[in-house]
Amino acid sequence: MRLTNPGTRIEILVDHESLVDFQRAGNRVLDDADHVHSCVVPEGPAALRSRHLKTRIRAVVQGAFLFLDADTVVRKPLSRAWPESIDVAACPNYCGVGLHEQLGADEAAYLNAMGWPVPASYLNSGVIYFADSPRAHVVGDTWQAVWTAGVHRTGRRIDQPAFNHAVHSSGAALQELSSGWNSQIVRAPATTRDAMIWHYYHSCERAVDTPFAIEAQRLSPRGSVDRSVARQLVSAELPWATDSWVRRRVVELIMRRGQVTPLMSMMLAREYPQAAHLLGRASLTHLRRPFTRI
Repeated sequence: MRLTNPGTRIEILVDHESLVDFQRAGNRVLDDADHVHSCVVPEGPAALRSRHLKTRIRAVVQGAFLFLDADTVVRKPLSRAWPESIDVAACPNYCGVGLHEQLGADEAAYLNAMGWPVPASYLNSGVIYFADSPRAHVVGDTWQAVWTAGVHRTGRRIDQPAFNHAVHSSGAALQELSSGWNSQIVRAPATTRDAMIWHYYHSCERAVDTPFAIEAQRLSPRGSVDRSVARQLVSAELPWATDSWVRRRVVELIMRRGQVTPLMSMMLAREYPQAAHLLGRASLTHLRRPFTRI
């Protein structure tokens, strides 16, 4: 953010328990922020605490703001005039066109379990603009309330279904952003070339298949991202390394097929034994198929 938007005010939300851990370890990630919000949240796993923070963000941060998940890289200036007529802005989930490309079966089942109607469009909660308007504050308050209800009812901590329910049930004026504002690289590789923000889905369980993931894995509690590495991340044409014939070929397949499969991730991460094992399992499944149908 500092490289591509040097004048931007950056505020970070962190739960108090994590803040104490960061300070004890000498973690420098908070040093680049203009302000750090330390929030008290209920005890629980880190992922649960982070969703408590995320869903209450509109009540914590003053004024209008753009929220970014931590697994994003800002590649270009984000300056724009946000229309006063909108309350919330976000991108379609998976950068999809139409609900069938945006709403996966897992989150559709979550909506059904909660008795929430399926919205006309399903939004990704990784990049969100919140206006400082009454309706935007209603969205924020509702998001926290319905997310908490969802955790109690389902035992799951995902925040996106609750965000969509809060937006669509509040009557807020919504603007759908173009995919360049939230290029979700795993599901929408075609959106990556000219995107302003790359969203890596770093919480997904898959191979360490991008320079971003490699740096995130290498980062020590006391370390910080080297500026030259950061420049490489923001200036790269694509999120994936193309420094070998194998990787170039895999990236060509990604762009052609429009998705990143587990096998592709393994190949990009040079996890060749795991890739061979996965290929072997796929071949066995293919061979068994005619017999199971008889």
